Amino acid sequence: MNFEKHRNSQNFQYRLSYIYRSIQIGKKRKSRPSQVIHLGGGVINIPNVERNQIGEISDYDIGPLLTELNMQASLYAGTGNQLCAHYSLSLSPNESLTPFQCLVAARLLMIELGYGSDTRWTSVIHRDTRSLHVHVVACRVKLDRTLVDDSNDYARGVDAARKIEIKLGLSICKSPENNFGHEYSIINIKNGRGRGSFHAMHDPACIIRDAMDVVFKNQPNNMTEFVTGLREHNVMVRVRRADNHEPKGICYSIDGKKWISGSKVKRLRATWSKLLDQGIEYSPRRDDLNLQLGESNQLSELKVILFTAWIRCTKKQYAKIKRTVQSFVDKKTYGTSSFFFRLLRLDFVLLSIEEPSDSFISNARALLEGVLATIFRKGLESVHVGSNALIPDGYVQDINSEKDTIDKPNMFFLDRDKLKNEILKNNEWIADWYGDPISHEQTKEKNIK
Repeated sequence: MNFEKHRNSQNFQYRLSYIYRSIQIGKKRKSRPSQVIHLGGGVINIPNVERNQIGEISDYDIGPLLTELNMQASLYAGTGNQLCAHYSLSLSPNESLTPFQCLVAARLLMIELGYGSDTRWTSVIHRDTRSLHVHVVACRVKLDRTLVDDSNDYARGVDAARKIEIKLGLSICKSPENNFGHEYSIINIKNGRGRGSFHAMHDPACIIRDAMDVVFKNQPNNMTEFVTGLREHNVMVRVRRADNHEPKGICYSIDGKKWISGSKVKRLRATWSKLLDQGIEYSPRRDDLNLQLGESNQLSELKVILFTAWIRCTKKQYAKIKRTVQSFVDKKTYGTSSFFFRLLRLDFVLLSIEEPSDSFISNARALLEGVLATIFRKGLESVHVGSNALIPDGYVQDINSEKDTIDKPNMFFLDRDKLKNEILKNNEWIADWYGDPISHEQTKEKNIK
């Protein structure tokens, strides 16, 4: 279960209109009143309901609720005007609760947030996404004319979500402040980017958090152990130094192209200062020498070399890769189910401390070609060096692999066995193939469809 705190406001009508009639706000998707279930909670009044000819709810009249919340707000003796609070709880796509259980969850949440019997709040269920979610709109004013304390209410809301999961028998999610869990917003969930979605599972920041979760279980004592552990999970690290040469920031990448700051990956755990707070020691003599963290204001001096390999596969083999790899098909069969063979694209990232020479790159390419030849045999088409790997002549992007492919390169090791193990570990679909990859000539002769 995810907890989300929305921004406080002064307009109860705007919030009530959103949760009861699901009006379109900004880029949020518009949903129908029939997808809203009133729960109530800490209010006396209920909205008046209008139904259409087939019995579906066509509109909610929020007038009685609006009047009650505005009257409660008028009791406030202070000068502030941000009196309207808005919270939400979201279930995982494979979980569900009854309306009564949702009301229990809302009550437990509001108790943890400090809303007692002297406050007014209402709640609803939204069913406009794959994930059932509960919205709560509350007046922060109490009967003694003071406000409910909202300091640290996000942390208290997350704690409440964990307690609700236990009480209602839901799966226990990871709390952001304790480990590498992530609380997805309602916007993420409505756009199909919440927990369990393809986007979430293959989002670079999510992949980095998962790698960190594993590394921290091994309890790294210093930066060398931490960064080495991440590299074993295909995560690269760069450190930025201040003018006094002291480390100032850290960022991460899974492909050497897009770098994500520690605060974007995990503000409470992945920044440089938070790593130190968690007992990961930094020693310039030990860590700068072993990890080449850099001695200037620039990011780490590690050089990133990109390689692209093109692999041929049959229709039978293609059916086994589960669309996790970019594929390209002959222009003549574009958009059809018939093809002679497809080309798969595998990306690799090699890190070099020094500026790589032509001979170094040539030897690395030969090593990669040799390893790929042992895995794919004659199915290896070619290996390209650099970030601008051109699609071979006569091929176009396969329409079936444009959306569901995983953009995560293989780490390149200058050790034949390590490189081979990396390819097999990072591309599990290889083990599911039937038969061996075949050559261009063999495919033409067999005329495989």
